[in-house]
Amino acid sequence: MLRRILPPLILSCLPVLNGCSRWAVDREIVWAQMGTPARIVDERPVRVLVPDGKGGFLPGTARLQGMVALDEPTLEYYRRIDGK
Repeated sequence: MLRRILPPLILSCLPVLNGCSRWAVDREIVWAQMGTPARIVDERPVRVLVPDGKGGFLPGTARLQGMVALDEPTLEYYRRIDGK
C-alpha cells in the first residue's frame, strides 16, 4: 500500500515546492570592516528601539531608507573624539 501511495504523493508535492521558490527573496549580504558606514536602501519597515530620554528605549517601527548606519564601537569612538 505504501509503495502505491508514495510516488503520487511525491509527484503532487513537487509543483508546490517549485512554486515556493519563485517568490523567495534573495538577499546579498556584504560584510564590511568595522568603522565603515553603510547606506540603507531597503524600503520595508523595520523594528527599532528609540531612546526615551530617561535612559531607556521605546520600541517602534521605521523606514530607514537613505539613512547611514554605524556599528556601536565606531559610534562610541566618534562620541569620545567629539567630547575632546
